[in-house]
Amino acid sequence: MRFVLCAIMFLAGVAVAIDADGNLYPGTVIPAHPDPGSDALTITVLTTWQTGFQTLGLDWFNNGSGDYLVFSDATNDQVHLFSVASGTVTDTKDLMDTNVSAFGVAGGPNGQMFTTNDWTNSTLYIWSGSIWSLETNPAGSNGRGMEFNVASGNYWEAATSGSTKTIYRFTPGAGSSTYTITQPATQMSGIAVFPYAGNLAVMVGCYNTANFYFYSYNGSALTWIGTAPCPTVSGLSSSLGLCYSPTRDTFFWSWTDASSVAHLTELEINGVSLQSTTWGEIKTLF
Repeated sequence: MRFVLCAIMFLAGVAVAIDADGNLYPGTVIPAHPDPGSDALTITVLTTWQTGFQTLGLDWFNNGSGDYLVFSDATNDQVHLFSVASGTVTDTKDLMDTNVSAFGVAGGPNGQMFTTNDWTNSTLYIWSGSIWSLETNPAGSNGRGMEFNVASGNYWEAATSGSTKTIYRFTPGAGSSTYTITQPATQMSGIAVFPYAGNLAVMVGCYNTANFYFYSYNGSALTWIGTAPCPTVSGLSSSLGLCYSPTRDTFFWSWTDASSVAHLTELEINGVSLQSTTWGEIKTLF
C-alpha cells in the first residue's frame, strides 16, 4: 500500500510539474553553449514586442492586406493574429473545447486555415473557417512547435520523449517520417522550416536552453548545420515559439522573462544562406 501511495504521489508530482507553457521541466534557462563550427551563424535582434497574451507556437501569414503572425494561447484557449506593422493583436479565434493545451499552430493544410496540437492529447485540430476537423497527431502529446510546408503539403513538428528528441514530418492519414536529433540538451519547444541551399532547413529551440539548433533536409535525412546562442535578452526565463517569414526573410521568436511576461522578437540570422524566393505560396488566414 505504501508503495502504491508513493507511486501515486510521484505521478501527481510529475503532472503538476508541467507548467502553463507545456514545459515538462520548468526551471532556470541553461546558458548557451554553441558547438564548434557555429561561429558562422550570427543572430541579430531587430524588434521586440510584448503581445499581452501567452505567445506559443508561431507561424507566418499574409492575408492579402498585410503581414501577420499567428500564435496559440493555451491560457485563454485561443489563437491570435498579430500585426507586425502595428505591433498589436488584430483578430482572435476560440479553439475547440477539447483543445485546452495548444502549443503548436501551423498554417494549413492546403485549403484550410490553421492547425493546432495539444500537449494533453494526441489530436490535431484543423479549422476550415467554418468547422473543425480532427486528425491523429503522430507525435502524440509530446509535440510542441509545428509548421506546415505549403510547397510539399507536409507538417513538421518538434517532440521530446524523455531524453529522445524527434522531428516529425508527416501528412495526416498518409504516414510520417521521424528524425532523431542529439544536439538539443533539453525539451524542445519551437520549430521553424525555411528554404536553404535549394531545399529546406529546420531550426529548433528548447524551453530551458538558450540555443537554437539548425539542420538541413535533403529529402531523406536531417543533417546538423550548427548551433547558435539565442540573442541576449533581459531576464530570459523560457524559450518558446519559432517561425520564419518568407516575405521579410527574418525569423520570429517568442519567449518569457522572469516575471512570466511574453515577448515576441524579430531576428535576422546570417550564415544559413536563406533563399526566400524559393519558398513558394504565402500562407493565408482569417
